[in-house]
Amino acid sequence: MIEYEKVNQLLYKLTHSSEIEQEINNLNVIKYLAQMILENTPIQRIQNQPTFVPLQESLQTATDFFHEFNQDYEYIFQNFLQEKNTYQGYEDIGIRFFKIRKEGEALEVNGQSQTNNSMLFFEGNIRIDYSEEPMDIYSIVHESVHKLSLAKGSWTNFQNLFYEVPSLTSELLLTDYLLDAKKYPENEIKILKNNRLQSLMTYAAYDMCFITLLEIHQKKGVVNEELIKTHISNLASNSITTRIFSQCMNAFLQSILSERLLLFDAERYIVGLTLACYMHQKIMDNPDKKEKLFQLIHLLGEPNYLEKETFLKAEQLDIPIIKDGQLYIDDQVLQNLYHSYGKEISSIAEIKKKETRTP
Repeated sequence: MIEYEKVNQLLYKLTHSSEIEQEINNLNVIKYLAQMILENTPIQRIQNQPTFVPLQESLQTATDFFHEFNQDYEYIFQNFLQEKNTYQGYEDIGIRFFKIRKEGEALEVNGQSQTNNSMLFFEGNIRIDYSEEPMDIYSIVHESVHKLSLAKGSWTNFQNLFYEVPSLTSELLLTDYLLDAKKYPENEIKILKNNRLQSLMTYAAYDMCFITLLEIHQKKGVVNEELIKTHISNLASNSITTRIFSQCMNAFLQSILSERLLLFDAERYIVGLTLACYMHQKIMDNPDKKEKLFQLIHLLGEPNYLEKETFLKAEQLDIPIIKDGQLYIDDQVLQNLYHSYGKEISSIAEIKKKETRTP
C-alpha cells in the first residue's frame, strides 16, 4: 500500500523550495531526452560468459587506451595509480581495488561487495570493484575520467547536469578501441555496450516517473492512485513509455518513501548518455572533435566561473541542448539527438545473444 500522504508531503516540499527551482525547470528539457531513451533502447539484458581478464591486464589496457585517446591523460592516469591523497588530515591511496565476491563466497577484504560499486569520492579517491573480466576496463576508464574533471569546490547546476558526459563518451570510445584491437571477442564487447545502454535506461524510467508525479502535483495539487492511472491511460497504449510507467511507478513510489526524499540524481545520466552518443558520433566523423571533449573535461573541473558564464562557454563546445546560456531543445535538436542515439543502437543490432527480458 502506497502512503500517498507522505508522497504528497515530499512533492510539496520539493515544489516550494526556491533552492531547486532551476533543477525543476531543467526537467522541461530532460523529459524529452528521457522519453527518447525509453522509446529507442532495447528492453533486454543479454547473458554472456565473460572472458577472464586479470586486473593487471585491465590496467594495462586502460593505459593503452589513454595513450591513444590523449597522451597527457595517459601520464595523469599513471600518476593516479601511484598517488596518495590527503583529505581532512587523513592520507589515503588514490585508487583502491576490491574484488567483487561471488554469491556465497567468504568475505576476504573489508569493503568487498557482490555488486559493482566503483565510484569517485569527493576527496578524489577512486574505488574500483573488479571481477576479472573486460567490464573492469570500463570501470577504470570511467572513474578515471571523472577524476580528470573533478570540480575543485562545491558542485554547480552545470556540473551536476554534465558530469557524466565525458565518462560515458569515453566508454563509447573505449568500445571502439577494444573492437579495433580485437583483443576480446567482438560479440562480448557489443554485449557489454548493449547491457550498459540498457542499465542507463533505468535512469530515464526513474525520471519519467518523477516528472509525471511533479506534473500531476502541479496541476491537481495532489497525487493519488486514481490520478496516476488516469495519466497512464491517456498515454499511447502501445508505447514503451506506457508499459514502463505501468510496471515501474509503484517501485519508484516505494523507493522514494523508503529514502524519504526526492533527488535529482537521474538527470546527469540522461544528459550524459544523450550527449555522449552525440559527441561520439561527431568524433567518429571527425577525430579532431575530441578536442571539444577535452575542453568540456577542463570546464567541468573549473568552478571559478559564474553559472551563466559556464553555460555560455559550454555552448561553444557544440553542446546542442544549450542556447543563450541555458538548457534548450527544439524539434531540430531533438531530431539530431535521435539520429546519434539511433546509430549507437544500430551498432549492436547484430549481437548473437541469449536474451533475458527485463520485467
